Amino acid sequence: MPLTDTEFTTILEDAKWIQDDITWSRNEDYAWAQVFRAEVKTDTGWPLFVQGWYNPKALTLTYALILRT
Repeated sequence: MPLTDTEFTTILEDAKWIQDDITWSRNEDYAWAQVFRAEVKTDTGWPLFVQGWYNPKALTLTYALILRT
């Protein structure tokens, strides 16, 4: 079920933090890349996590905030 506009706005405006340390590890598909995944805490309890990807060949760093549903 897709989010409503109100739910999406609430997630964006809600305070978010990563409680634990982030641990980067080698990507299984691309040995030269580093990845991490961490749970994201929110004031209202949205089930979120963040996925990070670092590509040293392209010098890019990407993050995705993902809702578990």
